[in-house]
Amino acid sequence: MNGTAIVALGMTVLLVAGCSGTSGASSSGQPQRSDSSPDKRPSSPASAASKDEGVLRERPRVGTCWRVPASRVASPKYWYDDSPRVSCTGRHDAETVLVYDLSEPTVHEAVTYGSSCDNAARGYVRSDAGTWVPWASALFLPSKQQVRRGASWARCDVTSYADTSFGSGRSTRTGSVREAVNENPAAVWACLNEDERPGRHYKAIPFVDCRRPHLLEATGVLLHIGDLKGTYPSTRQRTDAELSCRRSLSGPERTDGTAVKSVWLPKVLRGTDLFGLCWRFRTDHELLPPMTGRASQ
Repeated sequence: MNGTAIVALGMTVLLVAGCSGTSGASSSGQPQRSDSSPDKRPSSPASAASKDEGVLRERPRVGTCWRVPASRVASPKYWYDDSPRVSCTGRHDAETVLVYDLSEPTVHEAVTYGSSCDNAARGYVRSDAGTWVPWASALFLPSKQQVRRGASWARCDVTSYADTSFGSGRSTRTGSVREAVNENPAAVWACLNEDERPGRHYKAIPFVDCRRPHLLEATGVLLHIGDLKGTYPSTRQRTDAELSCRRSLSGPERTDGTAVKSVWLPKVLRGTDLFGLCWRFRTDHELLPPMTGRASQ
C-alpha cells in the first residue's frame, strides 16, 4: 500500500504534514516506509492499444469507498489492491480523494506521488494545524488482474488511525469524510475514553466515537518542535510550544471546570521533530458530552 501520516497526524509542514500518512509512500505523520527496491509488478501490462473499455470504466473515481482488509490497508508490502468498492453509507476503510495516471503501474512510480497524496487527503478532509484529526493517506495500484488488462493508475485514499500509536491500525467508518472537519467534525474528531499521560506514549489507546460521551477530546491543535538535532527539547521549549494548547481553552470553559493538557508523542516517531497533541477534559473527571457540531476552538 503505501505510506502513512499523522497530521497526517496531518500537515505537510505540519507534518511534515501532518502526521498524515501515505501507505507506501510518504509523510503525513508517521514514519515513512521506504521502498526503493525494483518495482514488483505482477506481469507485463497490456499496451494502451489493447486496453478494453471495461478496465477504463473501472478507473476509480473521487469519493469511492473501499472495504480493504485490516491486514492490508496500512501494510507497506501491499500495493495491487483488489478490494471491493462499497457504498460510503456502509462500513468502509478507505475513501478515494485523487487518482493519478501512471506511465507504468509500478510501485516505483506510485511512490513519487506520496507527498501529493498527503496534501490531497488533508485537503479532502479539511484538516490543518488548528483542526487536526487522525487521518492518514494511502496509495494503491490497480489489482493484478486489472494491470494485465491494461490498467495503469494509482489511487490516493484517505484512511483514519485507530489509536494513539499512529501505527498500522486503521478504523472502519460509515459516511464520507469529504470536508468532514467543516461539515461534520464530530464524525472524524479524536476522542479517548482512557487517560493519556506523559510517559505512556507507547501505549495504544483506541480512538472512540466523539458523538458519544468521552473522557478526552482533542482541541484540534497539533504541537510541533523541529530541528532537535538529537536532543530532546527542554522543559522551557516544550512549555513555549504548548502555549497554543493553553490558549485553545475559552474563558467559559475554564469556569465550567474544563481544562487542557499537552501530551507529546514519542520522539522516535518523527526523527528530528517532536509532535504533541492537545486534549480537553473535565477537572472533575466526569465525561465530556457528545460532540454535536464543530469542536470548540
